Amino acid sequence: MKFIPKHFLDTRSRSKLIPYKTIYIYNGKSEEARNVFNRKLCQVNHCTATNNMRMINKVDLVLTMKTPLSRPPDSPPEQIWVLYLLESPYHTQSLAYYEDTYNWTATYRHDSDIVTPYDKFVTGKHSPYTPKQFNKIMQ
Repeated sequence: MKFIPKHFLDTRSRSKLIPYKTIYIYNGKSEEARNVFNRKLCQVNHCTATNNMRMINKVDLVLTMKTPLSRPPDSPPEQIWVLYLLESPYHTQSLAYYEDTYNWTATYRHDSDIVTPYDKFVTGKHSPYTPKQFNKIMQ
């Protein structure tokens, strides 16, 4: 059976498939994340969130909230790891141990890869990606 749901197709071109992405949320609630994506009309809406640790090596993106997580040695090299922190360094544990774990940061700071002003993700002023590139990466 080769059924492809209509929502998997890009609205601009029905022939172009958009791959469905899975986000693993460590220390967060995946149901709440999905509700926030929908409520905030997130531009990237062809994704699902999980907090099932057994899925960690099968997801596209790992988002750690509040507490960092060590990257498993067998994690896929194309998997993106995001450190999501809203507290200042004074209120955050040392991150020296996690030096080579994360690809992106998501913090309140404007020099983060993703600026998170307490309730949404946006590309930062100093991000290496333009908003168009960021949207393409997240698709």
